[in-house]
Order: sequence, then C-alpha cells, then structure tokens
Amino acid sequence: MIFSAAASAPPVIPNYGGPPGGRHGCIAQNGTFCWDWVKGHWGDILQPRLLEHLEMTAIAVGIGFAIAFAAALLAHRKRWFETPFGVFSAFLYTIPSLALFQLLVPFTGLTMLTIEIGLVGYTLLILFRNILAGLPPTSRRSAWVSRFSTDCKPTSQRSSSPPVRSQLRLPSALTPRSSRCSGR
Repeated sequence: MIFSAAASAPPVIPNYGGPPGGRHGCIAQNGTFCWDWVKGHWGDILQPRLLEHLEMTAIAVGIGFAIAFAAALLAHRKRWFETPFGVFSAFLYTIPSLALFQLLVPFTGLTMLTIEIGLVGYTLLILFRNILAGLPPTSRRSAWVSRFSTDCKPTSQRSSSPPVRSQLRLPSALTPRSSRCSGR
C-alpha cells in the first residue's frame, strides 16, 4: 500500500520562473552562446571570477619567472645544473592538475596556495627553457667567431651584442668563415 501511493505521486520539480526570455529565449532553445545570460550575470559571477583568474595568473607567472630566471642564470654559469633542473621542471609539467591538487590538499587545504603551487610548477619548464635559450652563448668558439668580421680580420670595435649570424648554428657547408679563417 505504501509503495503504490508513492509511485503514483508526480516528481517535485522546482519552478524558478523559467529561463530569461521565456520559452523562446536563448537558454530554452539551447543556444550556442547566450549574451543575455552574460549580461545578466556579469556583475555577480563573471567579473569577480575573471579578476580572480587574472590575479592567480599574475602571481603564478611572477613567481615562476623569478624561480626560472634564477635557475637559468645558475644553469648558464654552471652547465651541470641545466639537466637536473630541466628534468625536475619537466616532471612537474607532466603531473595532471587534478592529481597534483589531490596530493597537495592534505598538506595545504583548499586554498590559493594549493592552486599557486601547481600553476608555478607548470610555468617553470616553459620559462626556464626560454630564458636559458635567450641568454648569450658563452662557449669559446662563439666568443672567437664574434671577434672576427666576415673577412677574418679582428674587428676594431666590439659591439655590445655579437652579430646575429654568430649565434646561429649553421651546417659546416654554410659557414665559410670557419674554413677560410683556419687556413690563414
């Protein structure tokens, strides 16, 4: 008896007044993108989350840049440091964010610190490799090549930056300077 009475009652579906625009509105018609919803929720949902997102991004890139810049300078001076830090940052980059958050939450809780640790870790590989690639070469060969002009005579004035062609790695067939200068 109890089961038959419960089975005959219709389900209770709350009525929140329907979507904006009524039955013919964008949300009711499953529109691709509803500008009315964006306008209606800009101040209470979208703008605060956008500002929060920009703040988290700026913090993560700033801290990541400071760490990556210091590590790249150290790797530039001490070549042995490049591989271990590159492997460490690549390892951090491969950890999925949800798995990383699951590992960090017991230690840091659901805080901004948890999010920032993950975001900073993801920026390290990209920033470290690019900062290191942008530093000028320090090998003796590149220093020797930048001292000479195209006719193999030492230049009288040393510029603040070596010529671009000395920083490019070209096949030996395309570098006539090295073959011509070594024969003289």
